[in-house]
Amino acid sequence: MPSDVSVMIEDERRMVAIAVSEGEWRCYLPSEIKKIYNQSDTLRSMALFLGITPLLARKALQLAGVDYLRDLYGKRQTGKSFKEIATDNGMKRSTLTK
Repeated sequence: MPSDVSVMIEDERRMVAIAVSEGEWRCYLPSEIKKIYNQSDTLRSMALFLGITPLLARKALQLAGVDYLRDLYGKRQTGKSFKEIATDNGMKRSTLTK
């Protein structure tokens, strides 16, 4: 499984790059990362789609400028517990309650 997500500049455009194998990277525009996130039910499903861990999915969202924590807190406002949200999204409860 890929173990790195970073920013690359390709053709003068900022890209979110995900290592897919040794020396091979898949690059996405920040808008593409946002679209994948918006089409996914959870961070875990986004991570599965991209073939990365939920932690790397969160890093990709940060690099793309997506405030995913605000979205997760919005789910809290609908009545979901921190534990449910964390479990659904492949993260620790403590990440949400900081």
